[in-house]
Amino acid sequence: MNFIEQKSVLNAIYEDYERHVALFKAGAICKPGCAFCCTHFGSVDITTIEGRIIWEWVSQRRPDDRAALQRKIEKNRKAKEKGAVAPCPFLKPDHTCRIYPIRPFSCRQL
Repeated sequence: MNFIEQKSVLNAIYEDYERHVALFKAGAICKPGCAFCCTHFGSVDITTIEGRIIWEWVSQRRPDDRAALQRKIEKNRKAKEKGAVAPCPFLKPDHTCRIYPIRPFSCRQL
């Protein structure tokens, strides 16, 4: 299965999940800008394909934006290696997600 097919299958899984949790999400207390999970949760697991999708997205940013993101990712990694809880490097100042459409499944389920 090539990368395009893998992304298609992953998106189908995401869509199926969203259909099944729509009623629950309608009553959830978290709304855009909450970011509690993005700042206090700790580690977020991702699959290899999700990592590749995110890497592809990062690599398509302007050079200055890409460099800033890479610094945030590195800072996040170093903090976590020391056992600290660090905010997600993709969290924007308004506490929304820069990669919301491609966020990993572990973020989708929080």
